[in-house]
Amino acid sequence: MKIKTYRSLRMDNLSYLLLDEKSGDCAVIDPSWSSKEILSEIEKEELSLKAVLLTHGHYDHSEGIDLFENRNAEIFLAKEDLFLLPYAPKNPSFLEDGKKINLFEEPLTCIHTPGHSPGSYCFLFKKTLFTGDTLFPGCCGRVDLPGSSPKELRKSLIKISKLPQDIEILSGHFYNGGKSDIKTETETNPCFLNINDEDAFINEIL
Repeated sequence: MKIKTYRSLRMDNLSYLLLDEKSGDCAVIDPSWSSKEILSEIEKEELSLKAVLLTHGHYDHSEGIDLFENRNAEIFLAKEDLFLLPYAPKNPSFLEDGKKINLFEEPLTCIHTPGHSPGSYCFLFKKTLFTGDTLFPGCCGRVDLPGSSPKELRKSLIKISKLPQDIEILSGHFYNGGKSDIKTETETNPCFLNINDEDAFINEIL
């Protein structure tokens, strides 16, 4: 299994292509402004696109999903974030907490992590957690946007902190390099260090 990262200099967004090199099957997470580049890669390598997954509905993560609608790929997103989408797919598949999506030899697990948006999700595949804008190296997502909630984000980070410590984190922006692991974040990230004290946590992120 190969994970290819696409970085858009516009807002430093990160998009991901998950590729099974044996079968040629692939899936895309948060295509956004890299959509055309990703589709060009898929066509060049004659890959079979199975799914497009959105960690949340903000335009800088969902821009360009209309380009994928005629590719016979299933588009997964949160019903709670429909109001945020710049373009709503005609027949989306809605995410659920704990849902398993079978794309490759191992399923991808959907973890509902509201806070940055009401429909934010992280996707766990093997030992990699795609965190969108819920968690970044050294910081966490904004909570001053429509539908955001610092209290919900705190609960989501508590949920993430209980995952195995060796899981790699790939986030939705290139902040502080965009990648880390749960052990490092639980030990050094100020957001994690304050999750046991709700007031301190809220003061940290606001």
